[in-house]
Amino acid sequence: LKLTLFPALCTERTAGVNSAMANLSEYGRGWCIHQLVPFIDKILGLAGAMDNRMIDRDYDWWIRLPLMIAGLIFPHPWLLFIAHIVNVVCWFDRVPAVWDYMCWCALTECTFIAAALLGGGASKVADRFLPAVRAQ
Repeated sequence: LKLTLFPALCTERTAGVNSAMANLSEYGRGWCIHQLVPFIDKILGLAGAMDNRMIDRDYDWWIRLPLMIAGLIFPHPWLLFIAHIVNVVCWFDRVPAVWDYMCWCALTECTFIAAALLGGGASKVADRFLPAVRAQ
């Protein structure tokens, strides 16, 4: 009986972790795309929305851009955690000259940081972060 139940329990546990990782990956990729829009706008020389995040500091190109590309390709919780911290620090560098939506983005990023700081792997981070960000 134990041998029969054990694979089912492992599959259920793995499925839960995979589901949590999928949810975090989806959030992470969407977040990275949102962060990349101002870079794409700047690189392509498009007219650009006036309320895009400003891209005019060295750290934008040398730190934020590589992190966003890496996060888009490999949306692991630890990489997203680092990218969120960098984004919040860079946001503070711009205060008070920030757009109002950037404040809401910073709240979402701080929520992710808090969920990740409590640890427990992707499943626990997803369990804490996703309901909290939906409530915002």
